Amino acid sequence: MSVRKDLERDWCLPGERLLLGISPKGLDIGSRVGDQVRVPHPPAPGGPEPVPIAIDYPTLSVHAPDLQGDDWIEEPGLGWWAEAEQDGDDAVVAADHLAACSGQASIAITDRRFAVVFPDRLLAATRARLAAETREKSVLKRVTSALDDWTKQDKWVFRDVVVSLWEVDRGRVARWWKATAGRSVPFHTVVRVEFGDGSILSTPWVPHTFIRDS
Repeated sequence: MSVRKDLERDWCLPGERLLLGISPKGLDIGSRVGDQVRVPHPPAPGGPEPVPIAIDYPTLSVHAPDLQGDDWIEEPGLGWWAEAEQDGDDAVVAADHLAACSGQASIAITDRRFAVVFPDRLLAATRARLAAETREKSVLKRVTSALDDWTKQDKWVFRDVVVSLWEVDRGRVARWWKATAGRSVPFHTVVRVEFGDGSILSTPWVPHTFIRDS
C-alpha cells in the first residue's frame, strides 16, 4: 500500500508538500505520561467514531505495564509510543486519536500541518451514508458489487480517501528523524516526531514509510 499516494491524491491541499507519511500499523499504542505508563494508551472520549474494526494485535506481555525507555519497541503488539510530561501535550493528543482507531489511523506531516489521518470510509458516519446510498441505488447493486466489497473492508486499503482526525499547524512540530532503539540485535529503526512542547511520538520504521528531510 502506498500511503504517500493516498495522502497526496486527496488529502494534501493544492500546493501543499508532503514531508512525512506513515502507513497504518495495525497495532496498539502505548505511552508514558509523566511517571505513568499506559499500555494500551486509552482513547479520548468524544472523538469521531470508527466502524467496528477487527483487532488482531499480538498479546502484550505481562511486563508491558512496566516498560522503561525504549523497551516498548520489543513489544510486538505496539506500533506507536508517546512520551510526554502531561496530558494535553501534542504527542498525547495524537496518541488519544490513534488509540481510538484500532490500528488503522496514522500520521502525516506537510509544510503546513501535522495530522492524525484515517480513511474516511472507516468512519461510522461515512459508512452509514454509503449504506443509505447503496439502498437508494439498489438497481445498480450487481454492477457495483466489487465497489461494495471494497467499502465494507475494515482496514485501510490502497485508494482510500483520507481525512484528518486531528491536526495542528506545522510550526508545532520541532523535528522528526530516524533513530535506532531497543535491546535486541539487530537494533530496531524507529521514526520519532518531536513537538515544540517536548513531547515525542515514535513508531517503527517500515519500508512503506515516506520521509523527506525536514
